[in-house]
Amino acid sequence: MATNSSNQETPQQETPKPENMLVNLAINVAVPTLILMKLSGEEHL
Repeated sequence: MATNSSNQETPQQETPKPENMLVNLAINVAVPTLILMKLSGEEHL
């Protein structure tokens, strides 16, 4: 029996880009904070 395992090419996995820390903070902290501050006004309670 012959196997073709030596002829098969494995696709190279791309390494993910490192995250930008400022963008990460803006999305995960600042945006939810602004949304909660806007929705916690007296007219929305």
